[in-house]
Amino acid sequence: MREVAILSAVRTPDERLGERACAFVVAAQSDSRLGFAQMQDYLARAGVSKYYWPERLEFIDALPRNPIGKIQKNILRERAATLVASQKETR
Repeated sequence: MREVAILSAVRTPDERLGERACAFVVAAQSDSRLGFAQMQDYLARAGVSKYYWPERLEFIDALPRNPIGKIQKNILRERAATLVASQKETR
């Protein structure tokens, strides 16, 4: 079963490391959501070095695109930074 329709990875700010990776995922079906552990298992089986694994997984209804269809990563980076900042406030 295919759980991911499309994804885009962007950097997020991190106080200790400078930046980390966040994967924004559009689910193939609204009722199927890939879990963080499932993502890690898949990346491990695929032989992807842990250095490249995203540390955050966020679901989104649709990736922002410009008029010619290119994913607007700057908008995703802003959203990721907002998510990180809001988590700091709740601590």
